[in-house]
Amino acid sequence: MNKICGHPQCDFSIEEYRNTIKNFPMDISFAATSISIGFENLAHFTSITKSQALNKQDLINPLIIKKLAEKSDYPGENIFINATPANFTEKQVPRAGELIYTKDELEKIAETYHNLGKKIGAHVAGEPGIELALNAGIDVLHHAHGITKKQIEKAANQEVHVVATPMGGTHLLPNFPEEILKLVQHNIPVSISTDAYLPPHPEATWLPFKDHTLKGPDSLMAIARPSMKLLQQNGYEENEILALLTANPASLLGRENHFGKLELGYDANFLVAEGIPGLDITRLESVKKVYFRGKEVINRMYS
Repeated sequence: MNKICGHPQCDFSIEEYRNTIKNFPMDISFAATSISIGFENLAHFTSITKSQALNKQDLINPLIIKKLAEKSDYPGENIFINATPANFTEKQVPRAGELIYTKDELEKIAETYHNLGKKIGAHVAGEPGIELALNAGIDVLHHAHGITKKQIEKAANQEVHVVATPMGGTHLLPNFPEEILKLVQHNIPVSISTDAYLPPHPEATWLPFKDHTLKGPDSLMAIARPSMKLLQQNGYEENEILALLTANPASLLGRENHFGKLELGYDANFLVAEGIPGLDITRLESVKKVYFRGKEVINRMYS
């Protein structure tokens, strides 16, 4: 899955992205999003308006919101409730974390998505922002860094999905293993993501990295492992733990009947590895074969 936010140096449309990956051996879904970056002068873009810089009022324009909802494949970070630091340094993004929307604005945006039969996801962190998201009916919390016990209970009652990012992605300390365990214990569907490319948060001591260089999707197993091991220590069985990387993301994408499990009638998307990804192995070299819809696309058996 991927999100298209718009960029000052990138004028590609979602249709062009879709066409580019048409024959790629991977299921790829796109979330059409808007984004607000926490520079001193907030920078706003959307995938609909591509390279055009916008102001705050454009972000709540009903026509733009409707087009974003229509073009979006899944509830990714469709809106940024907090301004993001992205992968910039703290000095470059002094307004990271600033709330962008009011409760009324969020409710109208969520209503637009729901009226079109779409779920909506939001980049959000911190108690005030998460409370806004839950009250507005946001379906998926991306990051949810700093979520409180009361908000976890509220999210569980509202059947909200959480995409946890233990490496970073917001202005706050990322999801630590104990927080992810608590989400799972409340039966909240949790998917783990890298939100890459990012430098690991300097206070994320649970991560195995020795430097703060940018880490990418190839680091997913290493990023997920501390939380997965903690779930194992708390009595969760392998398939429940693997769901954080398999079944739960498939459900988030609305593809839970196509992949994410090895069952009759599903697409045969699976890998052959030296151990259980995230629990036993964290290196890509330990993944020996990859199958997409029953066809072998990677073979490292003799490398």
